[in-house]
Formats: sequence, C-alpha cells, structure tokens
Amino acid sequence: MKKLKVLATILCITTLGLFTSCSKDNAELIIGTWEVESVTLNGVEVTAGMPIGMTWTFNENNTMVLKYAGETLTENYLILEEDIEEAGHVLYEKGTLVIGEVGFKIEELNKKELKLKDIDKELVDGGTINFKKV
Repeated sequence: MKKLKVLATILCITTLGLFTSCSKDNAELIIGTWEVESVTLNGVEVTAGMPIGMTWTFNENNTMVLKYAGETLTENYLILEEDIEEAGHVLYEKGTLVIGEVGFKIEELNKKELKLKDIDKELVDGGTINFKKV
C-alpha cells in the first residue's frame, strides 16, 4: 500500500510538471528569428500582398523585432499562461501569443516550424502564417 502512495505521488508530480511546462516550452522554443514562408487563407496558400520574407525575431525579454522591406518595428509580446476573459467570454485562450494588442493562436511550434493563426484578423485576415526558423 505504501508503494502505491509513493507511485501515485510521483505520477501526480510528473503530470503537474507536464502541464506547467507547456507554455514554458513555447516561451523557450519561440526565441530566435523566424521568416514568413507562406500564408494560408481558407485552406489556400496565398502569396499576393502577403508578407513573404518578413522576419520576426523573438527575444528572451519579451520584445520582438519585425523586419520587412527595409522597415523595422519593435513590439512587446507575451504567451498567455491562462485564459483572458471579458464579460464571461474568452477573448484569448491560454497559450495565445499576444503581440502588442493582437492575438495569434499557436497552431504549431517546434525547433524548425511556427504556424500562427491570426485570430484578431489584423495581419492576414484570419489566415495562418507559416514560418521557418532562420
């Protein structure tokens, strides 16, 4: 019986560690420079008028630098650790990337690839921005 309690405790601690490390993993994985490879709108890849080649550099101090066509913009960013609600409605879910005041759902993030859904329809009209790590 004592072995079961020890095993259950270890399992609980491990599970808790997995849940609390998700946003930390994203916060660590996103650090670096990412280049826009493509934009997908309604399941169709679109290139005309899209910021292909734009780079987004995420720094450890929660600032990011966007570079495109000779222009540079610096902005603050945050990966939410909990849902943000207003009047009982969820505005942004936990894990959402918020840049300035614009939200992006992280659809995929690993060492080589980043996919962001423009949930505020500010940059690419609700489409998905596909990045590669530079």
